[in-house]
Amino acid sequence: MKWHFYRQDPTDPILNPIAGEFFSSEAVGDAADALVRESIQNSLDARTDKSRENGVPSRVRIYLSEQECALPANMADKWFGSIWPHVGAPRNGLVDKPGKREACPFIVVEDFGTTGLDGDPAAFSVDPESPNNFLNFFRAVGYSDKGSHSKGSWGVGKTVFPRTSRISSFLGYTVRHVDQRRMLLGRSILKYHAVDGRPYKSDGYFGSSRDDGFVLPIEEKEVLAEFREDFRLERDRESGLSVVVPWYSTTGDNGITTNAMLRAVVSGFFYPMLVGDLVVDLESPSGSTRLDAATLPNVLKNHGEAWATEKLAVIELARWWHEQSGAFDVVLNAPAPDRAQKWGPDVVSPEMIRKLAPVASAGERFAVKVPLHVLPRESEAVDTHFAVVCEGTGDDTATVMFLRDGLIISDVRPTKRTRGVRAIVIVEDDPLAGFLRDAETPAHTEWTSATANFRNKYKFGPGGIEYVRASVPELFSALRAADTQPDQNITLDHFFIEREDPSPGRRRRKKKKVQVESKPRRFRINPLEGGFSVRPPGVAVGGEPENGEPPEEGSENRTREPEEFRQFALRIRAAYDIRSGSPLTNYSPFDFDITKRPITIDHEGVEIRRQEANQIIAVVLQPDFHISVRGFDHNRDLFVDARIMKERDDDDPQT
Repeated sequence: MKWHFYRQDPTDPILNPIAGEFFSSEAVGDAADALVRESIQNSLDARTDKSRENGVPSRVRIYLSEQECALPANMADKWFGSIWPHVGAPRNGLVDKPGKREACPFIVVEDFGTTGLDGDPAAFSVDPESPNNFLNFFRAVGYSDKGSHSKGSWGVGKTVFPRTSRISSFLGYTVRHVDQRRMLLGRSILKYHAVDGRPYKSDGYFGSSRDDGFVLPIEEKEVLAEFREDFRLERDRESGLSVVVPWYSTTGDNGITTNAMLRAVVSGFFYPMLVGDLVVDLESPSGSTRLDAATLPNVLKNHGEAWATEKLAVIELARWWHEQSGAFDVVLNAPAPDRAQKWGPDVVSPEMIRKLAPVASAGERFAVKVPLHVLPRESEAVDTHFAVVCEGTGDDTATVMFLRDGLIISDVRPTKRTRGVRAIVIVEDDPLAGFLRDAETPAHTEWTSATANFRNKYKFGPGGIEYVRASVPELFSALRAADTQPDQNITLDHFFIEREDPSPGRRRRKKKKVQVESKPRRFRINPLEGGFSVRPPGVAVGGEPENGEPPEEGSENRTREPEEFRQFALRIRAAYDIRSGSPLTNYSPFDFDITKRPITIDHEGVEIRRQEANQIIAVVLQPDFHISVRGFDHNRDLFVDARIMKERDDDDPQT
């Protein structure tokens, strides 16, 4: 019973693990967010069939020992004594290594009402016909058996456990629902390293080694009882999984505190609590807090911090929707099933607007069912829908939250901000939930059409993602447009003036047209597939179309004398077009960034002075020039504005 690391063989490539980078602070927030997010979504996925049928929630217990109840060094040595040569090895990826004589603060995450890790614990290969959760959790990275309606799917989430540990290790104790077997196995993920001059791979396991070196879980009752006692586990014979993370950071930027865990639990999983799918017990030496549908509002009210007050308002809106039992105020129309899903006047009819506009104007709560279609590449379109639940904020703030199967997808943003609105976009219907799950990054925090699970799987896929993202601003754009339509009859009783009939035979004098010679154009904007180009207008305006484009209206047989070329500066700005308002003012960096892929810029005869966000500043140096920009969403209309700029003395263009 010790830690075993595998030697590097001559035929093995040198590999360093990178899966944990998907759960960096930039991706999911701090360490508490990552740990809570992965632990609880796994627990919700692992509920037993009996629990689901009987409406019994999954219960998750999170215990933080803090320094007060840290495991003394001599007791920790029983479990980690054999790992120290590898922890102390140079260039093993550990930054904040604990000392061997340092007490071990630890985190325990346990779930109840779940299946535990079923599957053959001695298996080392995948059998597609026989899912193996034990293999997937301890021995696989980037592989998952989870179905299309699960919270997670990438198979890299378990790496948050070693990432939270200062020795990049964890221990897992499972009781299986299927056969009541109880097993303990540990996993360590370091970088490629050497001990006493011998090279080792990154992976290590805590357990019993067979003659061939394969590490099996420990099943001796005495050892398991000692493990449960040392690490203060609640689990005895109840099915589920208990994970112990040793030497977590209690202070500093990566420090995990009970307050950080409380915020992570509430921010990420308030919805499963409200609907009765989840109960969380948060414990530490200083006390315990239960979070469920009944206690959650009072816990937040008594917490006192600004984030709790803000979250409480969203939770009350979600509670209201749950109490509606699926009763929608309006069901919108679905876009056509044979093309990209786009918002338009046919989606929100005048009758729907008349019903919802007064409610929205008053800031009252309402719920809308939004039908659409998922368009798999290999099959017919599938009808699906999602819910948009809204209320007014009474001020200029805006909150829009996106949930997929109860999991908050925290980094998804609407296409533009809708002020004075609090809204929750709720996706629970299987076809759309599976579609968006395929578009999620490994940390399940955003939707993008660039994921390996999503690419080439759907027709007009990016348009489907955009349709959900744009739901709140598009809906309120339609409703608020109704408020701004002028009423032609509103002043009829007060300012009505009868017009005199014109005298017979009296003719109205025509205004004389004054023709003003226009200045020659120095460039023109041409549409391209997935983008645009800026080119010279050409000497002959009429005649054959340039680059396959039609001539300008009214330009037949009209020519223009070429003028002497002079260098000039251009400011080019782009944004996706919107139903109302200025596209440029409402540009969002979440739409695209000209400096990043997939946007590409090709140019000739110009000098690019600056590129940022949605604009390019360039100086045209030659009469035969072009700037071509591609990579925009084919399913959205592009608005492009180009203007000539002045040159300052320091050669920096300005408008």
